[in-house]
Amino acid sequence: MHDIWNPWHGCRKCSEGCENCYMYFLDRMRDQDGSRIYRTKNGFRYPLSKDRQGKYKVKSGEMIRVCMTSDFFLEEADAWRDDAWSVMRERKDVKFFLLTKRPGRVSSCLPYDWGEGWDNIFFNVTCENQQRADERIPILFELPFKHKGIMTAPLIGPVDIEKYLAAGQIEQVICGGENYDGSRLCRYEWVKLLMVSLIMSLHCSKELTKPRSMRLPVRLSVEIVTDFAALGATKVPLPVTA
Repeated sequence: MHDIWNPWHGCRKCSEGCENCYMYFLDRMRDQDGSRIYRTKNGFRYPLSKDRQGKYKVKSGEMIRVCMTSDFFLEEADAWRDDAWSVMRERKDVKFFLLTKRPGRVSSCLPYDWGEGWDNIFFNVTCENQQRADERIPILFELPFKHKGIMTAPLIGPVDIEKYLAAGQIEQVICGGENYDGSRLCRYEWVKLLMVSLIMSLHCSKELTKPRSMRLPVRLSVEIVTDFAALGATKVPLPVTA
């Protein structure tokens, strides 16, 4: 991923994973209030910015994470979202990574020309525990996105996604722990459960009957703070392939 694009900043906490929100922590360090939601001035059209030679600063084919200090489908951002969609429409050559804890709002927030989805949008829902996975993933499956993923971060409890992987809609699973003030432990056995589910899904899938170059690219990316990492955060890449 090239960078982060925050067309707006600030958020409202809405579930257990928000308890130790890194954005709130960083804003507090700057004597700011993370619950104050506002449209950014200089960064709103960042994907369209160009250098002195007139070339886009964000190159074709790169991926940008969107609204990492907010939620793209936050109610307070309804007035700004169409403008953000316009930026993504203009940069169809760039991949945009969207993440939300509010999948129930998504269907009413899509642009007029969405159809069955845009090729350059990768949509993820946050599933910090089993309750939120069982609540949000079924909604994810009903939404018209061409690329779907699950973000189990911050992972604050075991999450079994094997039955959801069997549906064949998930392209990526991302796992991570908390690493700011008040961070809760992310245990190795919870990460292992996700990894085993991915391996079982791949071995049981009809994808394995296809040539390797044609298989659905399911991946597990991990950034984890564990109880055995007493000296601080440890990044542990666990690629899952078949």
